[in-house]
Amino acid sequence: MIRLRAKRAQLYTASFLVDAIGHAFPLVMALRARHVYQASALDLGFLGMAWTAVYAAVCFLAGGLSDRLGSSRLFRAGLILLSLVVGPFAVWAQGLAQLYLVNALFGLGLAFFWPPLQRELSFLSPGRTLWTSLGAFNLAWAAGSSFGTWLGGPSVYADLGFTPLAFAASGIILLALISTLGRWTAPGHARVEISADAAAIDAPVDPARATLFLHLGRVANFCSALAMAGTHAVFVDVALRLGLSAGSSALILIAKEAGRFVAFTLLRSVSAWHYSLAWLVALQAAGALALLAGGATADPTLLAIVFFILGLFSGLAYYSSIYYALNLRAAEGRKSAVHEGILALGAVLGPFACGVAGDLFPAWPGGVLASTGLLLLGGCAVELGMARVASANRSWPAPRGGG
Repeated sequence: MIRLRAKRAQLYTASFLVDAIGHAFPLVMALRARHVYQASALDLGFLGMAWTAVYAAVCFLAGGLSDRLGSSRLFRAGLILLSLVVGPFAVWAQGLAQLYLVNALFGLGLAFFWPPLQRELSFLSPGRTLWTSLGAFNLAWAAGSSFGTWLGGPSVYADLGFTPLAFAASGIILLALISTLGRWTAPGHARVEISADAAAIDAPVDPARATLFLHLGRVANFCSALAMAGTHAVFVDVALRLGLSAGSSALILIAKEAGRFVAFTLLRSVSAWHYSLAWLVALQAAGALALLAGGATADPTLLAIVFFILGLFSGLAYYSSIYYALNLRAAEGRKSAVHEGILALGAVLGPFACGVAGDLFPAWPGGVLASTGLLLLGGCAVELGMARVASANRSWPAPRGGG
């Protein structure tokens, strides 16, 4: 019998370690491209897109494969590839073209890791355990992303240099591989034996409501990814034009991560948001209005509050998307792949959309934030429209909290 709590802890550990490198490695590669090969801003944009685009595309393949072959084979293969890519391959690469190739392989490795791991976590989280397990998973990778942002930052890069950081990243990935050792669910088996700690039973959810909220969560997830990635990518330029100090800029971006972390912590303890349109739309609208207000201020304290609220919405959107997908308890690999693919698509398009907004409003630094707020409001309109259409169909019950 598989000890579910212990196995879930292994996946949380791997998630922390891999997301640390998932955030550190792209930063380190961008710094190398800028310092060694004098890459332009456009070059850096394409360098980032090289891995996010591959990740978005391959996620769909990896998720379906995990449903047929089992999760552990794929996420271990992804870890082995990542250990080679972030260490030896990255050090070997010379010139921007080879850096693009390395980043593309990095996206490939991540795509074979995340959807299968989320599928495995759903099998190790029967019944209502899924809700709290996903909360712990979210906190683990969010902590990893914060650590990785520091590890791959300019100060550590200046102190250690590229090659030591690359091999340190490879070592961290190998630690993640070690953390996944042991027996996992068999290929093709959708469930494991349930030990005493997982005796909770599935809470019944109307299939029509579950399907509606699956799609609502995906829309919110896309909007959140676009806003988070876009504002992050262009905020350096916004901060310079607003005259903010480097310290203030860093605190503002940290506030965004803090908001997401707080959201994950609260949502893991409170169930009122489950299948609630009111919660989803209210927090998305709050994020949108905060960004609109942020477009009219240069005060770093107010901007930190704006980004904290955006982080709160991001936490709910991500949590909702993955929870509503996996709680359907069918084709978990494919559904987690769609969740990650949509997330990556938003991360690809967000920097482009915010960059265009910056060019459209060269004399208005906050125009990027206000434009992103309008995009979030558009997402709210789409979600409300979907709920209205669903409730108008007699076979679909009206969602709690709206429509």
